[in-house]
Amino acid sequence: DLISEVLLRLAAKSVAKSRCVSKLWSSITTLPCFIRSFEARSSKSPCLLLLLEEGSKLFVFSLAQDQNSNNNNNNKKLVVVNSYAIASPQGCSFLSAQSVNGLICGQGDGDPQIWNPTTRRFSTLPNPESSWSSGSVSFLGYDPIDGTYKGKLVSVCPRLDEFTMWTLEDSEKPKWSCRHVTLPFPRFDPVLRRNGLSLVGINDAGEFIYGNSFRKVVVEGVADDHFRRLYGFGDEPLDIIRAYPNHIESLMSPY
Repeated sequence: DLISEVLLRLAAKSVAKSRCVSKLWSSITTLPCFIRSFEARSSKSPCLLLLLEEGSKLFVFSLAQDQNSNNNNNNKKLVVVNSYAIASPQGCSFLSAQSVNGLICGQGDGDPQIWNPTTRRFSTLPNPESSWSSGSVSFLGYDPIDGTYKGKLVSVCPRLDEFTMWTLEDSEKPKWSCRHVTLPFPRFDPVLRRNGLSLVGINDAGEFIYGNSFRKVVVEGVADDHFRRLYGFGDEPLDIIRAYPNHIESLMSPY
């Protein structure tokens, strides 16, 4: 209806505030169909999400193309459209994986965690069983058939060309499925005489990415003078711990 159409045009932060206006607006914005429609609209204007950690704080920046720029679409300048700081989640590290429909997977004290940067909510997933390795790496997958999220938990054997993949099938029970996968290529580099390839992430098609090198990119204009004065930073470059391209705003609960 008209109210739903108007609310869909708001930013996620404004939608969250609108839930306090009335029970009707709260019920509308929490409907699964509204959340899916909101994600569909957000997917048309994805952003670059940058995470910066200093001390006990985690800084989150959303960058989007400057629509007021006169440059063509391929050369539009990136500008900060939203930023905030939260307390760093204790014992949680974020991986170089994709943002999946607005959700990001991290690893917290051995337990996989799902985080929605839009709502700033975290959720911890239970480990499958006692055979779960403390060195396992967590990724997040999406099932487009029934619109559900699944935490894909991957344990890579460092000396063998294989890994064990645990998939969360039911988060309420919880119920996990397990698969043993043999890599179609050797991880061992015969020239360097060491394991040259490591699991570095997963793309939005659900494909695992292996690599042995990283590129360094400098992003300018993120931490301006006001930001540095506010949090007591000097003029030195700040290290971005993670970058997530094609991130979208989402109202989906992380559990």
